[in-house]
Amino acid sequence: MWEEIAKRSTEPFGFERHGLLSVFEKQASLEAAKAAVDLAQQSGVRAEKWTADDIREKEPAVTGPQVGGYFYPDDAHCEPYRAVKALEAEGRALGVKFIEGAEVYRISDGASAKRLTTTRGTISASQIVIATGPWSESLGEMLGIRLPVIGAKGYSIVLPRTEPHPTRSIYLIERKVAVNPHRDALRIAGTLELVRNDFSINHRRVNVILRGAKAMLNIGEAAEPREIWRGLRPCTPDGMPMIGRARGHGNVWLATGHQMAGTKAAPGTGLLLAQLMSGETPRFDPEPFRADRY
Repeated sequence: MWEEIAKRSTEPFGFERHGLLSVFEKQASLEAAKAAVDLAQQSGVRAEKWTADDIREKEPAVTGPQVGGYFYPDDAHCEPYRAVKALEAEGRALGVKFIEGAEVYRISDGASAKRLTTTRGTISASQIVIATGPWSESLGEMLGIRLPVIGAKGYSIVLPRTEPHPTRSIYLIERKVAVNPHRDALRIAGTLELVRNDFSINHRRVNVILRGAKAMLNIGEAAEPREIWRGLRPCTPDGMPMIGRARGHGNVWLATGHQMAGTKAAPGTGLLLAQLMSGETPRFDPEPFRADRY
């Protein structure tokens, strides 16, 4: 679905399908990963096993010690902020009204609709979708709904373009560092720190990501971050998102708890929720994501 959006969007967001390379530094880790790779292949995900020589030849940006990896040729990457702006443009073209900077601090029942009291005035709505990531829990409390969603902080660091620049996304398995090449920059990301809504920057964690990337990639010790970003990924106890009607509320719907797969799962979540709300037969089974399971 992201590929379809990229083809028709007037807002380019760096969507490229060049695959994902998982790089292993230890033979035991490479062998242990085979079961998960086999499971993915049974679900139709293509995967190729690469030797250390394959990686050196096909992805010369990887310069650190490694024993091989798995390559997923169908994976894609994009620039996340620009992707969100592309979705916004699609929404506006369809008549969606965006009210930015409107903080909801009270939700009450009106005669025939919910009333949302915000810092930008009062809004009445016959249907509400809570799709507010780690802030879902507090909004749920206003409605008397238990939403066990907690923020997990992660960081991304934007570095200048390197030479050779990676040609595909790379995941450094043992270091838990993800790498995405952009046209004029390199984005590296990592860590998962359960913090609720704490937005402070942990200097030690930022340094761990940088050291891990510099140890394995042709970045150069002197490379300085162009940008450091942190965000909160919404996590649920069972690791699955909550998509569908909220328990005990006919006009409240949920789309939250996507952990680290928010960008990846966004269009599918929107499709599933739209089909459930309009009474259509869902394209795929909604049961694993049932919103009323808590």
